[in-house]
Amino acid sequence: MNGIILVNKPRGWTAHDVCNYIKRKFSFEKVGHAGTLDPHATGVMVILINRATKQAETLLVQQKAYRGIFELGKQSDSYDAAGALTETRDVSHVTGDAVRALEKKFQGDVLQ
Repeated sequence: MNGIILVNKPRGWTAHDVCNYIKRKFSFEKVGHAGTLDPHATGVMVILINRATKQAETLLVQQKAYRGIFELGKQSDSYDAAGALTETRDVSHVTGDAVRALEKKFQGDVLQ
């Protein structure tokens, strides 16, 4: 079998975990992916099976969109939800307009 499947990656799994699981479960020779997600993230991963793994480079450069949920006023030692909470602040003064203005900084091409 050759092809592309979409997988809803569970929280806590790496892209490598997903590929290894699929490879073992279905005894595929080759399994790859067309873009990774942070282990703490959930979402759709494009999984490539056998000869379709040759399409990885083409798919990796395609435009992607992300949606996230964030909590204002909290900071952790790792700067993400996995870390220990180090600071909390009152954010009752923050307006929706201010959040939408800040959101624009995270749109477009982002180098990671």
